[in-house]
Amino acid sequence: VKEIVAQHNLGDRIVINCKCKSVSRWFGFEFDINEIVEENTQEYTVIPLEELGSAKDSDLSLAKQEYAGKKIITEGKIDKIDKNLNFFTIYDYRDTTDKNTYKFYIPEHLREQVIVLSKDQAIRVKGICTNVGLVNGYEFALEEIFTDPQEYTEVNISQMSYAFSNGYSDAQAYKDEFLKFTGKFVQLSSDMSYFIIQNPENEFDKTEYKIYLNGSEIFKQRISSLDINQNVVVYVRCRAVNRFKGYELDLKDIEENID
Repeated sequence: VKEIVAQHNLGDRIVINCKCKSVSRWFGFEFDINEIVEENTQEYTVIPLEELGSAKDSDLSLAKQEYAGKKIITEGKIDKIDKNLNFFTIYDYRDTTDKNTYKFYIPEHLREQVIVLSKDQAIRVKGICTNVGLVNGYEFALEEIFTDPQEYTEVNISQMSYAFSNGYSDAQAYKDEFLKFTGKFVQLSSDMSYFIIQNPENEFDKTEYKIYLNGSEIFKQRISSLDINQNVVVYVRCRAVNRFKGYELDLKDIEENID
């Protein structure tokens, strides 16, 4: 974004896709820029899901005529991600009565971005509406994804192990949480679908931390380069707590422990 701004002069007209961070009596409006829109992309229209849903519920034929083929930008929260990464759906979190489906088909070059998304995560999307149907709702060809930085709770792996061993129910508090912690890489599954880390602080801790890659080729390459017993910092979302083994988590990012 800085490089694009540097190419403009005072007084130039620009269009930005941004998020309002604050409104102050003295400083006015402050925004975080997601992108500076090029002139040839300005035909996109910002349309809230509420407007799309209301149009379809009122008159399906008219909604199809109005929105089919239209380039739009909208936002919602992730509802479902297809396990084969062919599509995902979002929902209108401001209107819980909206039962319409908003489905976005994922092109190959955006699949790595979709892998790190999670259910109920807020997202803004740019795409072309390809169909408006009675049963299938709105369908879009996805073109771009915009998300806010995800905040992770930093925890100690020994705390997680203690919670699991202390009656198991305490560990359930971690389910669906976004977590950051350090562990020791011990195994990559033969099909490269997950890897396992253990507690580097206690060799007697047998709690299992199974971390899924969800088909990411980038993650596969990064995990394959790790050495056995190497410490790593993982950014994950806890998908489940297994009573007989331990934690199941979805990988969002990973970095080598520099300590």
